[in-house]
Amino acid sequence: SSPAGAHVDSVLAPSQAAALWGSVLEGRGSQALEALLAWNVAPDDPELGDVYAHQEDIKQQLRSWFIEFCASRAQTALLEATDAQQKAQVAGVLGQLGCLLLDNFAGQEDRAISFFSRALEHTPEAVLARADLLSNLGVAYKTKGGKDNLQQAITHHEASLDLKITLVADPLDISVGRSYLNLGTAHYALQQFEKSIEYFTKALVIRRNTNADIATAYNNLGAAYKKTGDFDSSIECYNKALDILQQEQTASPADPAASRSGALAIANLHQNMGNLYRHKAELDKATQHYTLALQLRESLLATHPAVAQTLSCLAVVHTLQGDLSAAQVHADKAVAVLDATLGPTHADTQQAQDMCSHIKQRAGQQQQQQ
Repeated sequence: SSPAGAHVDSVLAPSQAAALWGSVLEGRGSQALEALLAWNVAPDDPELGDVYAHQEDIKQQLRSWFIEFCASRAQTALLEATDAQQKAQVAGVLGQLGCLLLDNFAGQEDRAISFFSRALEHTPEAVLARADLLSNLGVAYKTKGGKDNLQQAITHHEASLDLKITLVADPLDISVGRSYLNLGTAHYALQQFEKSIEYFTKALVIRRNTNADIATAYNNLGAAYKKTGDFDSSIECYNKALDILQQEQTASPADPAASRSGALAIANLHQNMGNLYRHKAELDKATQHYTLALQLRESLLATHPAVAQTLSCLAVVHTLQGDLSAAQVHADKAVAVLDATLGPTHADTQQAQDMCSHIKQRAGQQQQQQ
């Protein structure tokens, strides 16, 4: 048992453990976990030790404990289940655990796949819960990456889509649209761009899509068009996505998390548009979009590799424009961010350092010529 597990076990009364498990069985695992994370653990608790110097460390340990607690209870519940309905209820828990792993723990795709696969064994054939599990398996395989895993992702997303179309009354149901998005993303990762365009376009006809889904579809469609060399269509899609997200930000005061997420999506779109205009050698427009992306990313992320990405892109554009002084400033900042976040030996840091050296070398040559 982890230190967090030992600590929680020592203070969690049997009735509390039963209530926690009951919430998970009812499909409210995320809410139960949030309640657990909100537990007020004193930072000077002697049982916790130095490993809990930061609250985020505590939360991650509690997430880990929660997953182990539920996995153990689920194993016991499956052994004790007397009918298919009880097993299907436990299958719902396994599905929740797989999602929690994907959302909170990098590199845990295989274990998530194991949870989803076991859940499928105890889920009836003709229910939407089965379609959701197939979709989650597709997401897990896509996250693993690599050609074979991406093919597995497509297989599972196709099976999920077929089941949804069979079960839902409306072929334009939002869940169908999200299957199209998932399939488009998987084909894009396999560099099957025409196929990805097909699925992203299908996603856009789903009339019940949320604005976030529509913006995602336009953004992804723009990226796919760029890969095929259709830059005009790419710009059109990026602008449509940008308009939707900006309207969402100003239309109503969203909760802080949603507002932050929307702002980051806008930053990513400006980054994509900067990349596209740089590819078209329209450097002034590229600079404009990179600058907007940088402003948002710096305000939201402070020190983060994504900030360094935009700084590096600005350094490249300024170099192409012949403004080596501005290029050097942005390149130096990119190195500082990467050094602080990824470390001096990371490949991205070293690549940024090489860019700095190249800019300095060009600046020196320019001075000599003058």
